[in-house]
Amino acid sequence: MAVAKREIKRIGVFSAVKTLFILGGFGGFVVGIIQWAFLGIMLYGARQSGWGAGELIPGLDQIFDTGIGVLGFVLPVFGAIMGAMFGVLYGFLFAGAYNVAARLWGGLEIEVTETVVPRPIAPAAVRPQHTGPTPLPGSAPQPTDTPRRDDATERPPPPPPSFE
Repeated sequence: MAVAKREIKRIGVFSAVKTLFILGGFGGFVVGIIQWAFLGIMLYGARQSGWGAGELIPGLDQIFDTGIGVLGFVLPVFGAIMGAMFGVLYGFLFAGAYNVAARLWGGLEIEVTETVVPRPIAPAAVRPQHTGPTPLPGSAPQPTDTPRRDDATERPPPPPPSFE
């Protein structure tokens, strides 16, 4: 296997921005779900420890429950929006800074090896041997409507299908 050294000379700014937009949005959504879960766990722990806001103001426990439920929708959406916005900003800054650094000092060097992927073996094509009606046992062969070509003028069989 041959080892080739490659160098990343430039990162496309728009490519980095759109990739980090998606990754930031997804990451913010996941962080929002985790924050919501921690808030629910903290509220549950506070209730189990004997703290109850309903003792101070009647009905406050229901307000907290509703607030935690609403935050279950708000935090992931807000996290996704913020993650996407900061992903765009980070992608723009990172790609620009990398391109300047690569121009001044050279880009990242990576080693690439070429590997050989074995091709799957295709099964042999099944070709019918007889295209006419099946003769009854003991009967004489029937002539066909299409004349048979001479063996020298027959076309070669088509190549097997490639799975690449």
